Amino acid sequence: KLFAANFTNANMENVNISDTTLYRVNLSYANLDRADFSYSNLTKSFLKGSSFNNANFSNSNLLQAELTYANLQYADFNNAILKKTDLHHSDLSGADLSGADLSLIYSKYTNLDNVIVNDNTQTDSCFQKGTIDNLICYFFRYITPESPPFYSKYQLLETGFQFDSET
Repeated sequence: KLFAANFTNANMENVNISDTTLYRVNLSYANLDRADFSYSNLTKSFLKGSSFNNANFSNSNLLQAELTYANLQYADFNNAILKKTDLHHSDLSGADLSGADLSLIYSKYTNLDNVIVNDNTQTDSCFQKGTIDNLICYFFRYITPESPPFYSKYQLLETGFQFDSET
């Protein structure tokens, strides 16, 4: 288990961190191409600007993770929890989202070209691109605590990142 550890700019290509708790870990701007995070808990982790090409997040929990500006091309999110995840300006082209929970995600300017979804992929109006869907999504994010977008809601502490609303 790691809590609020800081791995900013780390080069951890091909690393196997499967079945690990990485709660509120800072992996921003890291190279994690082909890393294995399967069955891991990355709740509220800060992954901004990192590269996760062909990474394995299958059966992982990324609840409220910040993945803004991340490169997630061809990543495997099979049965992953991405609920309330901030994917602003990220590249998920070719990613496998089969069976993933994409409820209340923030995906403005996100590249979703050729993503793989199936009947078990949980989506809501936040995953859609229509004007009515955007309004419904905005309303639900507004009334739901700690919903994305997260920019400027993180504060840097000596031990890592946490939400402003928590002490």
